[in-house]
Amino acid sequence: MYVSDLEEAYAKSINALSEACALEMCKLHKIAELLLVKPHHSTANEVDGIVQLCKQFNGHLQGLTQRYAAILSSKSSDEDAAQQEECKARVNTLFAEMLSGAKYIEQAYKLFTPILQMGAV
Repeated sequence: MYVSDLEEAYAKSINALSEACALEMCKLHKIAELLLVKPHHSTANEVDGIVQLCKQFNGHLQGLTQRYAAILSSKSSDEDAAQQEECKARVNTLFAEMLSGAKYIEQAYKLFTPILQMGAV
């Protein structure tokens, strides 16, 4: 196993995770825009839909991270302890990035509160 294989897989995993998170944030932004222009609101259904969507987004990030963590883990060899430590560090960083993405989604969810309150009035 070459170090470049690990680096390439790590770069691809971080790129995929960041793209997925960015797309999910764009979707939430568009939903917020649509809720703002909607003439009639069903606040309970809107809240439930947004909660379910955020859960699905977080599940998608977790699944993506687990898939890439398995790929990164397969890149280490049993003979080289330094290589195993490098691989573990990359996997840990990947999961930390996933948690950061989940936090962004949670913050975006909280920003829906004033929009939903407007619909409840």
